[in-house]
Amino acid sequence: MEIIYNERNNIKSILGKQKPSSDYRMMNFVVQDDTDDGGLVLYNNFTKSAWVLNKSEKDALENLDTDHPTIKKLIEGWYLVPKNFDELKTFQQVRDIYNVVYENSNIDTGLTSFTILTTTECNARCYYCYENGCEKATMDKQMAFDVANFIKKSSKDKKNIHLAWFGGEPLFNYEAIDIICNELSRDGYDYTSSMITNGYMFDEKLIKQAVNLWNLKSLQITLDGTRDVYNNAKSYAVLDENDTRDPFSRVLDNIDLLIKAKIKVLIRLNLSPENEEDIKDLIEILSKRFANNKYVHVYCHTLFQEISKVGTKRAMSDKSLEECYDRELEIQNLLFNKHLASADALPRSIKMNHCMADSKQSVVILPDGNLTKCEHFTEALPTWGSIYSNDYNQDIIKEWERLYPYKEECRTCKHCPSCLRLANCPNIVEECSSEYRNKEEKLLHKQLRYTYDFWKKRGRKVLKQDKELQQAKSD
Repeated sequence: MEIIYNERNNIKSILGKQKPSSDYRMMNFVVQDDTDDGGLVLYNNFTKSAWVLNKSEKDALENLDTDHPTIKKLIEGWYLVPKNFDELKTFQQVRDIYNVVYENSNIDTGLTSFTILTTTECNARCYYCYENGCEKATMDKQMAFDVANFIKKSSKDKKNIHLAWFGGEPLFNYEAIDIICNELSRDGYDYTSSMITNGYMFDEKLIKQAVNLWNLKSLQITLDGTRDVYNNAKSYAVLDENDTRDPFSRVLDNIDLLIKAKIKVLIRLNLSPENEEDIKDLIEILSKRFANNKYVHVYCHTLFQEISKVGTKRAMSDKSLEECYDRELEIQNLLFNKHLASADALPRSIKMNHCMADSKQSVVILPDGNLTKCEHFTEALPTWGSIYSNDYNQDIIKEWERLYPYKEECRTCKHCPSCLRLANCPNIVEECSSEYRNKEEKLLHKQLRYTYDFWKKRGRKVLKQDKELQQAKSD
């Protein structure tokens, strides 16, 4: 038996040793794939370990020969468990203990992540934008100064502060960004920032400012397709009259400028049944321009406009949903093969929160100074406070932390230990579809295969540096 990843010591210490049994089975949270030499590669999504068996060890596993040394190790490593073992109940218990002991969930560390909407105005008119119809607001100068003061007041120290600029189009009001960063920098606060932007308004001068003042480390830009498709989807209402380039060309040129400034650019491709072939054409364009660039990562996101949170019903048929997930995986494979994306690494820790919405260290600041937990639903969901008051609505905050209970299907879902479903999120329905579970299991198999191949290329040595694996592009 060989090891790709050891189990996490903190998980192992909580689990302890198994009680002896006379009848064993494979844990439901284990993913397995055959190797080219007739062996087996295993990943335990509970303990976060990955092991490789040779052919004779695989045969011993199939026969459940409990006297075989490798089978004894599989029992010790919680790959094999008693037939009556309740992995779901055990996982919940381990996660609760892990949260208290290792995550220090009851210790007030202050706020460290601030998502700031400088404006809800935008220079584009994307047909799919969730902010269509929302009331427009822009942060004025005094509000920007007050936001900076709130950040200082809410942070326990002057280090490790992250600012995420959001909109609308945040560059539509970059003056607010300047004020906030100047105030923090003047008082010695150590911060980094990221941004969600369409990228159109950048130029060399603004990028220099983003590096030197904003400490901008990364940003996300969405591309909806090739030139004509993109320009039609964005329908820019505000354009630079002095620039003869079309928006698509300008944004690609700006991506070049950003990566030259060593700002990481995450390019999101919006995928739908109607634009699959055009997205493939776009990938060819991006590959010629950005392949193997360590500052560029491309991924695709399916637009599920047919899916809404109305009870647990979906307007999209199960067949259509499955086709969407398969299409998304196909595009992700293409991006990897075109050297535009690194393969996803296997999960290596217990997931303690779904996103910033249920994180105690994160907050969203609206242009008017009100506070909320999610930047995507600023009008649909209530705010829980203001930068001007310490009187926060704890009921709303706790509601964002509430999870849907585990279902019977979770017991056999290999993705379960990596899954948290926020009950308050409009994008998450309580009933998890079999199509979604199948998609996540396919993704785990893909991650396992990539990790196994990477491990072989690195001389079959135990992997310790997750970052190296995540950043490696297809050879």
